[in-house]
Amino acid sequence: MIGSDHRPKFAALAKEKVVSESTMQKLRTGGALSTDTIDTLCRIIGCQPGDIMEYIPDN
Repeated sequence: MIGSDHRPKFAALAKEKVVSESTMQKLRTGGALSTDTIDTLCRIIGCQPGDIMEYIPDN
């Protein structure tokens, strides 16, 4: 899921249609993203992958 520090930036990307609605849905629900998508998002908003995602092991 999106970290609270980056929610406004992602909201702007969605509003401007920079990212697809399906990508936004995955971000909201913790769905899987491709490394290309993660790369694009980090490049656009100027962050590192760890800033926008967290590893949570399956139990």
